Amino acid sequence: PICAGETLAALPTNSIEGIAGTWSPAVMDNTTTTTYTFTPDPAGPCAVPTTMTVTVNPVVTPTFTAVAPICAGDALAALPTTSAEGITGSWLPAVMDNTATTLYTFTPDAGQCAVTNTMTVTVTPNVTPTFVAVTPICAGDALAALPTTSTEGITGSWSPAVMDNTTTTLYTFTPDAGQCAVANTMTITVNPVVTPTFTPVAPICAGGSLAALPTMSIEGVTGTWSPPLDNTTTTLYTFMPDAGQCAPTATMTITVNPSTTPTFNAVAPICTGEPLAALPTNSTEGIAGTWSPAVMDNTETTTYIFTPDPAGPCALTTTMTITVNQLATSTFAAMDPICLGDTSATLPATSVEGFTGVWSPAALDYTNTTTYTFTPDAGQCAAEGTLTVDVIENVTPTFNDVAKICPGEALTALPKTSLNGITGTWSPPLDNMATTTYTFTPDAGQCATSKTLEIVVSSDCDIPRGISPNNDGLNDELDLTEFNVNKLSIFNRYGVKVYNYGAGYTKQWHGQSDAGQELPDGTYYYVINMGTDVTKTGWIYINREQ
Repeated sequence: PICAGETLAALPTNSIEGIAGTWSPAVMDNTTTTTYTFTPDPAGPCAVPTTMTVTVNPVVTPTFTAVAPICAGDALAALPTTSAEGITGSWLPAVMDNTATTLYTFTPDAGQCAVTNTMTVTVTPNVTPTFVAVTPICAGDALAALPTTSTEGITGSWSPAVMDNTTTTLYTFTPDAGQCAVANTMTITVNPVVTPTFTPVAPICAGGSLAALPTMSIEGVTGTWSPPLDNTTTTLYTFMPDAGQCAPTATMTITVNPSTTPTFNAVAPICTGEPLAALPTNSTEGIAGTWSPAVMDNTETTTYIFTPDPAGPCALTTTMTITVNQLATSTFAAMDPICLGDTSATLPATSVEGFTGVWSPAALDYTNTTTYTFTPDAGQCAAEGTLTVDVIENVTPTFNDVAKICPGEALTALPKTSLNGITGTWSPPLDNMATTTYTFTPDAGQCATSKTLEIVVSSDCDIPRGISPNNDGLNDELDLTEFNVNKLSIFNRYGVKVYNYGAGYTKQWHGQSDAGQELPDGTYYYVINMGTDVTKTGWIYINREQ
């Protein structure tokens, strides 16, 4: 017999007896068992046909029961050397590997219609289960049970099973069977509770210097204190540790002893240069100490500081101010000048500072400007002072002259203030019908004399009605010599100013414009300002005909 596919030699054409013949089928078949018929040649000896069966065995693929996957490191039994079909053979690699997935090849022993086959043995790597780390706790804090499933999904149990919140402990996680996972551990740190301690602060005196309390304890615990430091009264302070430290609050009491303020009898103010006794070195309460500055100063006001002796009771520094009044110069408000001969003024009896004293000379001189010396009365810390009283000559008020006016002509009120600033009143009332002398009486307090002013009411008031500027010497110009003119303005019939002349006009206009050109014959209008109070208006005609 052969295995399917093996080479199959042609059958012999002569039998063992030498009988020649042919086979049918003529072509050999190496894929299936076949019966071949031998037919002897006709020309040969007497022989009958015969048959031969050539057995072709099918090729078998050996099979084996699959090996279940294992976890890396698990025991691995040797593979069977006989297949389920009874095929014997050997495996490569010959040694089993329990650390990695491996493909094994089975090679049948010779002489068996069987092919090679393979088997893969899966080795699953072990997973180390991991867990979220547990934050360190303080001894006695609540501690939750550890999770029984890792972040990779591995289930298992912990040992020890009971959580311990009093000491740092190593816990071991053992995966449940059937999971390719190894044991792992977790340490939960339990920090001991530390009570913060501090160096005690020595008692102080009320108001004494008090340094800030330390923000870190002797054990290294950091935190804050409350309430704020108070150097006036004994206080219990609480230290509150910062978060995340295993430490309770702590307290510290700082004793503040009440302080006594030393008192002394006040020293009365003195004047500059008066004798000054040394200050006492013991207060009225019997507290000893020293003064600074140590040397008394009788020239200026000084504040002396009393410092209690360090060995004494809780006593505060205190001060005493000794007022040294400077010799103040006596001053006086300036007196208004007095008018020559005015006997109503008197010298003040008291200075601006309230000092009393006497004057030299004692009586006012109403005829001459004089400087008077004031000598203060004793016991006032005051120095001499002076006061000058001016005696002023009387001033005569001055006024502008008033031009003569015509009878009945409007007359402006006379000024109440003179050209040199003197105010006053006039009398009698204004009269525009007769020449009158008016008297100006200065207001009181101006050192001024009275003044008179005559206003002439003249019958010679005619202003020419026309001029004939033809150089014949008769009425050639507008003659206003008698009118004390301050300003002359000439207008044409359209109201346009054609000529203007200021103070001092007498008879300068002879029919010309401001530009010096001859104005046409015709009617013009004038405005004449005389003095400071009288204005005249009217018309005038220019006629140059011969």
